[in-house]
Amino acid sequence: MKKLLASRWTLIISIAIAGFAFGFFGWIELFEKANKTVSLSWVFSLTVGLFTRQLFIPILANLLNLAEYEIPWTLSLARILAPTATLSVAFVLVLSIVRRLSVLLKVKMFFRNHTIICGYSDLTEMIIERLVDRKLERTEFSLSRKLRGKILVLTKNLSEDQLRMKSSKSVVFMSADYERAEILRSVNLHRAQRVVIIARDDFSSTNTLTSIEKVCSHKRPVKHLEIWMHIEDSDLLQTFKEYKGESGDLNLSIYPFNTYQKMANRIVDKYSPDKYVSLKYDGDPAAHIGLFGLSSLGKYIVLEIAQMYHFANRKRPVLTVFEEQADARILEILQKWPGIENILDIRPFDIRDLTSLKNIEILADMSVVFFSWNKETEIYNLITKIRQVFYLLNTIENSVSKQFHPVVVLPIISKLRLVDCLGTSELFTQNWKALDLIIEQQQDFLTLESEEDYERIAKAISEFYLKQNNAKSPKWFEMTDYWKDENRYAAKHLLGIKLRYLGLEIAEKEDPRQEFDITRIPQTKELILSEVEHLRWFARKTIVGYAYGYSPYTVRDIVKIHRSLVPYKDLEKQEREKDSTTLKFMRDILAVADKKVVKSLEKQSEDNQ
Repeated sequence: MKKLLASRWTLIISIAIAGFAFGFFGWIELFEKANKTVSLSWVFSLTVGLFTRQLFIPILANLLNLAEYEIPWTLSLARILAPTATLSVAFVLVLSIVRRLSVLLKVKMFFRNHTIICGYSDLTEMIIERLVDRKLERTEFSLSRKLRGKILVLTKNLSEDQLRMKSSKSVVFMSADYERAEILRSVNLHRAQRVVIIARDDFSSTNTLTSIEKVCSHKRPVKHLEIWMHIEDSDLLQTFKEYKGESGDLNLSIYPFNTYQKMANRIVDKYSPDKYVSLKYDGDPAAHIGLFGLSSLGKYIVLEIAQMYHFANRKRPVLTVFEEQADARILEILQKWPGIENILDIRPFDIRDLTSLKNIEILADMSVVFFSWNKETEIYNLITKIRQVFYLLNTIENSVSKQFHPVVVLPIISKLRLVDCLGTSELFTQNWKALDLIIEQQQDFLTLESEEDYERIAKAISEFYLKQNNAKSPKWFEMTDYWKDENRYAAKHLLGIKLRYLGLEIAEKEDPRQEFDITRIPQTKELILSEVEHLRWFARKTIVGYAYGYSPYTVRDIVKIHRSLVPYKDLEKQEREKDSTTLKFMRDILAVADKKVVKSLEKQSEDNQ
């Protein structure tokens, strides 16, 4: 059936071409029989007339003084084929309009609490898959509310047949210009639950958001409307995270996102170096991370490392970048994010030195390697090469990496790239197992089961901080995504790196393990973590463009000038105490998410020995 639908236009075009060819040569033959000389343009006009006018050949023959001549069979056949092609085209167009109107009427009358997706791409398919799967508790696109109504996909780049084939009971595809306000109004935008914008570029995404706000300003959403907006450019992404909308009373929230940023955020948190090497003590070396490639994903990995990798040894992490013309690419990073060199020790490593196994000794203490290499067909060889490096280093006597291999993480954007990187079927399985490779695929980041916990804990951190410091700030649901991120990073660092340093972890309230008494944390460790928190906060502010200086509180975050952007030892006592807020009130913060703090299984094992 699908093949028949896909070949329909091919069939109509074939009939039209055949009708034109038979008609053209049929007219020529008829005039030759009548010994009449006519121009080709006149023959062409008569042939086109077979498609556009109701020509009855016998009458026409009388008018042209051709009635006494036998009409060629080719011209007779063309008389059938040409009108058939014309009627077929008319029928298809009318049917298309009727179907479009029926879909629009269906949406207008029956769609409530639905999700509108503007734009179609591979990412759209992944989002649909996650939203439709009712077994999943939460997805990246339904942190606040689970999917209730149907999904409507508005797209400009699919044919009628493709729209019909992709539509299902719960997902309806519709051809429409989603940048136009009248189109959004016609699909019950004011009754929707959420809108996900995945336009062809950032300009189109911005236009779509403007149209949404225009519609909502005339007809306020019945319920709070979530707008998830995919942004490619990192600077524009940050700008939209601080965007409150044209008006604060439109009953909508804007959540800008980028798939590369989401993936980088997850893998940097999931494969933190302190899980594999000791970074607890002053004598421990700085964390050493490797990064292959400074693609779009690679740049986001750099930013996430800068904001998250702050450990109890309080040493600036080392990031070795493997890249062609590594110095020039790193310079781009330093110019785009001034001050990042004070947070990360970014070192270049020319890819040619790696392939020839030169200067590999400086890689000996590397604990984690992330791949964001754009040339998929080269990835297998590069991963093989990095494994060769550590096999060689392990044979060197007294090597600091003796019998140690770093964790190698390969984020994959699509299944096709997975095939390009490592092959298929048995070969693929053999390759990634032999290389001890961790593969993270994009769809894994569209379902973040623990994300709701982070969100609730981030909200609790915000509330406790404001309460303890008597600060005036908007409530959580009134905050821009930028300010929510401020607390999300604090929550992730608390639940990950800080708790691991203390030998603790979070557990469900029902967990049989005894809750750990936070007051038993030694003061020395509390002071260390307070300094670590300041380093994390300092890095976050630097990345988003803050600078040191004094400014009135009312404009501080507008001009991005903060007087606390100094070393921890130079902070006033009151400011230092702010850095320990999350630790002191951890029990109350976690209780909001029905969690508690317990000793980690590793810590319990150590205590029992």
